[in-house]
Amino acid sequence: MRLSALLATTTATALLLLPLGSASAAADRRAARRERRALFEVEPGARHLTIEETLKMISTETGEEYELSDNPIVNRIVTLVWDNANAFEWAAASQAEFDAELDDPPRTRKYPYLLCHVGTDENGKSLSGFRRKIALGESIGLTVDEMEKKKGHFNVLYNEEDFLCVYGQLLASVAANITGDDFVVQPILASLKYMAGSVDAMRTEVEFLNNSTEGNNGTDSLSLDVTLCPGVSLAKVGNETIALGWEELSDDVAGDILESLVPTTLHSILATEIADSYYLISEEYEEDASELGEEPTERSKLWKETITKYKDAEECKRVYQEKLTWKMQRGREGTDDPSLLNVEFPTSGNTELDAGCMLTLSLAVAAHPDVCSLEKRERPDVRNTVIQWLTQSEVPERRPFFDSGLDGTGQVVAVSDTGVDRDNCYFAQEEDADSLLNLANRKIVQYRPFVDDGDYEYGHGTHVAGTIAGKRVDKAGIADGTAPGARLAVADIGDSSGALSLPFDFQLLETGEPDRRGGAKIHSASWGSDLNYYTTQARTFDQTMYENDEFLVLVAAGNSGKGDKPNSVGAPATGKNVIAVGAHHNTDTSRPARGLGPSYIADFSSRGPTADGRTKPDILAPGKAVLSAGALPDQ
Repeated sequence: MRLSALLATTTATALLLLPLGSASAAADRRAARRERRALFEVEPGARHLTIEETLKMISTETGEEYELSDNPIVNRIVTLVWDNANAFEWAAASQAEFDAELDDPPRTRKYPYLLCHVGTDENGKSLSGFRRKIALGESIGLTVDEMEKKKGHFNVLYNEEDFLCVYGQLLASVAANITGDDFVVQPILASLKYMAGSVDAMRTEVEFLNNSTEGNNGTDSLSLDVTLCPGVSLAKVGNETIALGWEELSDDVAGDILESLVPTTLHSILATEIADSYYLISEEYEEDASELGEEPTERSKLWKETITKYKDAEECKRVYQEKLTWKMQRGREGTDDPSLLNVEFPTSGNTELDAGCMLTLSLAVAAHPDVCSLEKRERPDVRNTVIQWLTQSEVPERRPFFDSGLDGTGQVVAVSDTGVDRDNCYFAQEEDADSLLNLANRKIVQYRPFVDDGDYEYGHGTHVAGTIAGKRVDKAGIADGTAPGARLAVADIGDSSGALSLPFDFQLLETGEPDRRGGAKIHSASWGSDLNYYTTQARTFDQTMYENDEFLVLVAAGNSGKGDKPNSVGAPATGKNVIAVGAHHNTDTSRPARGLGPSYIADFSSRGPTADGRTKPDILAPGKAVLSAGALPDQ
């Protein structure tokens, strides 16, 4: 239904002005809401995704909220609920667009969608991802030139031979006019915004209502990453301009963001507002479930219980003002990179009210149309002369790469880790490195101190950097790296205890200035999380490689494979373009029990597959009984 028709409908206008918080009876309110919602029912020109397609494409909480089983009758009911949820979201988007046009002055209110192209060419052959993306742009009236100038703000989510899906934010009237069997238009429901495992992870952490951090990975805060939809600008908030990189925001600016993203948190009608925008806790869902003879799902009960218990937003307002720390990262200009908000919430010493308010905040943020994903940020953890010939030939002392002059000379490798002991003989040079790239340096051409300016004793970062490119300045060393001629650009993301703290993903991957001639074309990340899903960070790493053909990211598979534990490979090694590296034994004749050779996988090395069934890790390399540079920062 076009909005122009709605604008001419005086009945619709009258219903829109009906106050939701009036003193009318509950039955009257339900009838009014139903009647109001019916006015905005939309018949989209393209189908939405099936649950099966959705679960294959992205790991979100959809699988929890719309859980399929082996029972076909149950699956039919779940599919009906899924269809109803999509119809609810279409109506909400159409209503929001109409409401915005009535504002003084009129506004535009777009909603997030997954826009997919599944068609073929005139000969029935598959199309390239580029042609599919152009077709999506043309479906909403964009020219090829406008698409190349990023006017569509399409951020690729899924790209297979027969299927391309992108994030996009559109007016409901525009999205509904995408027609044809070649297209799929999927409203991004709140369950599609929560990355898989996020809700249970948040519940686990915020339910620690005392000073104990047991079971909390030794941390005392919960960190959430909120990814805004492509094209949503965060260049200015109030009068502040946010620079590239993480910036901690002042209380005033954080308050502006909170009010903008979650305006209802400043009122006493939080529960009513969320219930009106989230199908699984709406009265429509309860009525639909009753008609199907089904009980509300456990997740629906959880959310209903949470917002009912913590709907006194004045109490939550205090929690938000006193306990939250907000940071922001703008998407890069001239790209489809989304902007990111990060909110930090202390879990030590909190109360039941604090925990409930945090869960309520996450739900309100997920229901906002400017938000495309929400995810608990996992705390990452850190995961050779013999190695030289072992990786080159597996024949003792035979190094065919070196014999051909391939020792890394002329290459820069970026390393993100706990730091490097720059006084170590394997990295020594006349001029110390700093945050600016200096290609004249012998070994370390850049050092970006995101956390501190060095490594701890026998630190992980120094060991990794030495394995990659360590080279003594005075003579051949017994622990020279696998590419001793290469140089290093270091992102120091670890503190003196070895704990990691990451900057924004795009900022991290800019280490070594890969776009610059002579810059780093390889990034080594020997760290990761225990999340076996395809996370937002994994997708960001993939996207960076997709947009930079000469750039390669290698990520450690993880150290959680003890006992041949399946599905233990952790993000961001779960990425589709990144190379996930597992560990096999070194060959160590002096300690044969620890160095059994490349036919033996290291006991700790994480195993695949990923949660969505992809084979990982991609390759194995020596990771046990490895000799490398050792950090001794006090010497």
